[in-house]
Amino acid sequence: MSNQEFKVENGTYLGEAFSGQVYTVPIDEADKFYESHKEDMVASGFRSFLSSMRIPTGFFKERNPVLQQDLVIDTKATVLEKSKAKELFVLVIDGVIQFVAPHLPSSLGWEDPKETLGLDPEVWYPTEFDTNSGCVQYLNFPDRGNLTQDQYYPVAYLTLPIFYAKPIKVDLGIYKLICQNGAMDDISTSGVSFKPSSLNPDIFAAFANGVSDATKKLSVEYNKFFDFLNAASLNVDEARTLMRGMLEASDPLVPTRVVKRVLQHVELLRSGKDVPSNSPDTVDNQYDLFDLFTFYSHQGNTKLTSRNNTDRKTFRYFYQTYRDGSEESKVNVNLPEYLGVKEEG
Repeated sequence: MSNQEFKVENGTYLGEAFSGQVYTVPIDEADKFYESHKEDMVASGFRSFLSSMRIPTGFFKERNPVLQQDLVIDTKATVLEKSKAKELFVLVIDGVIQFVAPHLPSSLGWEDPKETLGLDPEVWYPTEFDTNSGCVQYLNFPDRGNLTQDQYYPVAYLTLPIFYAKPIKVDLGIYKLICQNGAMDDISTSGVSFKPSSLNPDIFAAFANGVSDATKKLSVEYNKFFDFLNAASLNVDEARTLMRGMLEASDPLVPTRVVKRVLQHVELLRSGKDVPSNSPDTVDNQYDLFDLFTFYSHQGNTKLTSRNNTDRKTFRYFYQTYRDGSEESKVNVNLPEYLGVKEEG
């Protein structure tokens, strides 16, 4: 549906960005906007609207429709005072409201990162667009020459909030193209958060170079990590025993939903049954098991932010084993030093 076909009550059409049409609505008209468009909101649009209005979703749902409308009216003054925002950005995709965020004074605006930050799509590949988390995720491969589908590569993850309403996050880690799965490193380095207002196209260009340099420094370390995993033999019976032990642990190091999926996969391999397309079809060592964990971490409809946390836990579980079991010297990277951008405190 085009913007000409969808009209936002009391809203102003700005243009196209973030895969849809963008409108602004004055916060003092938020009650009229909600009354006119509550049936046009998908779940992410509904939750982000309430979040923008500082209304807890559960508290709102407990009220009847009349009290819900009154609640939106009553919170307008508070939002105007505390957030200093005067209007809401509204993202419409395919004729429905997918996301809403306040236009904060520190915001970079509403346009795509390509225009706002000079983000080069040849350098930063968009891999995830998640209105439930309100984020777009990009990958930076320092070696972009001849990437093969079934190999892990060192990458930088850029998690950028839609409409720049929250801090930007950068993580280093690894990624495999064939299944679009990977993991974030928080042992040899740590993620960095910073305000969008600290960036402009010139700063972002230098920042992108720093990210690439930091990732390249870790590439040798990651190769040693994978060599270690490949040398650690493991069969399906041993993998099954390990998974059962993880499920019985009082404080699992990796979320149980992922461990259960990996265990189910191992059982399929033991019985000679088919496994999902592009998933590991053998378990001969710890590398294969790691591959299974990253594969199932990225399956299902989990929020991007939740999946990122699972990725970090997966990487930590296997990488710490390498660090404890290998006598080779380890490389650490202080990411803020490479970025040249002030970290959010």
